[in-house]
Order: sequence, then C-alpha cells, then structure tokens
Amino acid sequence: MFCDKTNVNILTSILLQSGITDAVVCPGSRNGVIVHNLHELTRTASPEHPFRIHAVTDERSAAFVALGISLAQDLRPVAVCVTSGSALLNTIPAVAEAFYRQIPLLVISADRPPQLIGQLDGQTIPQTSALAPYAKTYTLAEPHTEAEVHWCRNAACEACIALKRRGGGPVHLNVPLSEPLFSFTTPCLPLASPVAFYETEDGAPPAALISKINEATLPVVIVGQCERKADILERLDEENKLLVLPELVSNQANAHRTALLESSPELREQLRPDLLIHVGGNLVGKQLKLALRQRPALSVVRIQQNAGMPDTFMHLDMLVEAPWQNLLARLHPLLREKTAVCRLRQQLDNAPYAIPAADIQHTAMTAIKRHLQQHRLPLSAIHLANSTVVRSAAAVFNDGTFTLRVNRGVNGIEGSLSAAAGNALASRKTVLAFIGDLSFFYDQNALWNSALRGNLRIVLFNNSGGRIFKHLPGLNDSPASNSYIAGAHHTSARGVAETHRLEYLSAGSPDDLPSAINRLLTQETERPVLLEIFC
Repeated sequence: MFCDKTNVNILTSILLQSGITDAVVCPGSRNGVIVHNLHELTRTASPEHPFRIHAVTDERSAAFVALGISLAQDLRPVAVCVTSGSALLNTIPAVAEAFYRQIPLLVISADRPPQLIGQLDGQTIPQTSALAPYAKTYTLAEPHTEAEVHWCRNAACEACIALKRRGGGPVHLNVPLSEPLFSFTTPCLPLASPVAFYETEDGAPPAALISKINEATLPVVIVGQCERKADILERLDEENKLLVLPELVSNQANAHRTALLESSPELREQLRPDLLIHVGGNLVGKQLKLALRQRPALSVVRIQQNAGMPDTFMHLDMLVEAPWQNLLARLHPLLREKTAVCRLRQQLDNAPYAIPAADIQHTAMTAIKRHLQQHRLPLSAIHLANSTVVRSAAAVFNDGTFTLRVNRGVNGIEGSLSAAAGNALASRKTVLAFIGDLSFFYDQNALWNSALRGNLRIVLFNNSGGRIFKHLPGLNDSPASNSYIAGAHHTSARGVAETHRLEYLSAGSPDDLPSAINRLLTQETERPVLLEIFC
C-alpha cells in the first residue's frame, strides 16, 4: 500500500515513469511517507524496470552517494530524499558539485506546512531557496482541488524535465506535508503521466511530434503574443495542414478567427480539436482558453525556446524546446493535408463578426483604422494598453495589417504609455497609442520628457474609472466597487497636456470624432498629440 498523501503519490508516479531507478534515502519523520512510497516501488516496479533504494544516514554523504550512482549509470538522474530543516542544507556541497559538472541530481526534501515557517517550530526553515543558486526549486504543495492536483503533477513533471534541460544539472523538489503523516491505505498510484520532453537547438522536429500531428484529425495552432510575423503559419494554414488561430497580439494574419471564437459560444462549441499546438507568449482572450480546458480528449504540445513549462490549456503532454518558427518550417513538408482543417477554416473565414456593442471606443478605433488605411500613413506601431482597450482592439485590428504592441507579459497597467514613448523616441515614423484613463494617469510621467516629438499620437478613452471592473460578476454588489476598486474619478487630461506641452484634442460624442481624428493623424507639430475621448 502507498501513503495517503496525494502530492507524494503523484511524485512517486512521475518518478517511476521518468526513468529514475535509484533513490538514496536518509532517516527522518517528515520524509517518512516519501521513503515509504519509494520502498513500495522496490516491491511493485516491474522486473524490466526495477527500482532500488539505498539507505545513508548522513545527508552530506547521501547526496554524494547519489552523485556517484548517477556517474556510474552514464548520468542517469538519481534522487536523494531528506527530511526537513538542516538536513536539506547538508546536501549543498554535492548539489554545487552537480551544478558545475551538470550531473542530474534530484534532491527531494520533505517540508513543514507553509503556515509553520518562521513560527519557531522544530526542524523548520525556509526551504524553497535553500539550494540557490545551484538548483532551482519546485514545490509540490498539498492539493485540495482537481486543478491543484493538475498543477502538482505539472510541478513534478517540470522538475524531472529540468534535470535533463540544457545538458542537465541538479534540481530541488520541495514537498510540504501536514499531519497526520503516517497513513498507508492507497492501493495504487494515480495515473499521473509525465510530459514528454524534447530539446533541439536547430528546430529539427522530433519524430514523436511528426507522428502526433499526422495522426490527428483536427490539429490546431494557437499563437500567443509575438513581435514579428511568421510567414510559415500562413503556409501551413492555406495548405490545410494546421488550423492557425492567432491572438490579436500575435501580429499574425487571421487574428479575426480568435475574435470570432471569443464572441461566439456556438463557434467555440464547434471547435473540438484533438491536438493543440501552443506557441508564442500570453493570450488576451479568456473564453476560448476556458473552453479548450474543458475538452477532455485534447492533447497539447507546447513549443518554446526558453525554459519553463506553461500549461495554459491544462492538457499538456509534450514540451518541445526549440525555436518554434524554425521547427514549424521544418515540419511543413512532413505534414499531410487535413479535411477537417479545411472545413473549419472556411467556416471561420465566412462567419460574420457581430460587434457586441458599438460604443464610442469601438467607433473611434474603426474610424482611425479607416483613416490610416486610406492615407497610408507611415506607422511604426500601434501600442495598446491592457484591460478594455486591448479587448476592444481585437474587434478592429485583427487582420494583421498593423504592428501591434502591448505589455502583455504581466498584463499590468504601469508602463503602457512609457513603452509607446520609448518606441516613438527610437523611430522617425508615427507611433499610435490607445490607452484607458487609469493606465494613462498612472503612467503620465512618460510625457515628462523633453525629447518626445510629434510622431507620438495618443488616444485616451476616458470613462472616469476602470471600465473592466464593471464586467466582473458580482463586483457591482460591493459598495466599494466604484470609488475604491474601479478607481472612479472626474479628471480630464487637459491639464496633463498643458503641463507637458502636448497638443490637446477632445471628443465627447461620435459626431465629434471625424474632425478630431483627422487633426490627430494629420496635424504637423513638434510635440506629441493627445486626443481625449470621453466615453
């Protein structure tokens, strides 16, 4: 029987399936449940793939013993399991040695619950950074919900992947455990499948990925934030090899498809891919992401060049570490045309897009886009602030004809205007910024710069507070929602414009927009131009 701690059972399952065959264990009570499970593996593992444990009392020596076993097995990952407190610190010499020699040493430490840290409880120290800078720490918190079980599995998977990444090295896996500890009634381990990991610097696609795509009926690519257009996506899409669904901030063609899927529950219901390939950075849309998380049979492949293991859609089963554009280009001649891709692509491209509410914000963006297209103004980029602005833009600037930039890495409001100002300082072309009032007033110091020129044009949507908060279910029931949470105010930017010597324009109705937009985009001036639209 295995223990009754879900995080420990998930860890045990992942270790077994990740090819780890040896563990060095040290005495202790807090790590006793982990050691119990490792001992159970020696009895239940198959003869073809046996599991062995080795008892060593001294943690410093134990970690070096594990290092020696790894060296003897051609650098196969080996685990060392210690209890909480100073026991963990005794592994540092071996961890440092493993770091400089790129030896895959997995240090598993039991820990006390987080609420006991710093409370003068026995054998309790802050453990999550104890082995830094020699080993990255992953924490397997005790899960209480289905989602927490999923993230616990992911943490164990990512830790095992990190042992092999970039030549290999030591990893710290910290396991907080609450009492009661010693209950052993679980008959079998959970089916916690590891994430398959492939690493390639030149973008050569692994054979498993090629087979996975060719065997899929409806393979889909979702493209998150990107700074540059990738022509390979259009080729794969046009040849019906992959259905490409680019987000607005991906700067790719056909971003109207994700806008459609965000706005239409009927279309989202029809989108039932069996394989999803995820590339690029953060996503703006929420509805499509939530819908795909509910697809039980979905398989997800993440392709990225950097470290980490984002599981945005909660179905990740393959991680490929490679330049994704190069990899897709090399995949292209190896993939077959898909009838289901062709059918759904045509359906999405022929579906009408219904604007939920054509408010003054949408009207202004549409009019500005039309003006830019008609007059072909030399434009460096359009900068979008977060919250409602970037979401409104998804209905307008989704055809890939403009370079779009937005601080979507963290999604904060601080710095949207400053980033646009930096772009304008570095370019001779026009930089257009769309921004809401909270973001604008928060970042108004961006305009406190005498070097700014007339190539910066700002459209400020002033709705007297954070409009995004009005769409959060239940928040309006709070008496604090408007004044304190949404930041309600009665401020105009006219004074800001005067302070920083900006050309100031305003519009309070759709009738005011045509002349204001024309002046915004055509007026010759040595200083930035600000158009404030009152919503």
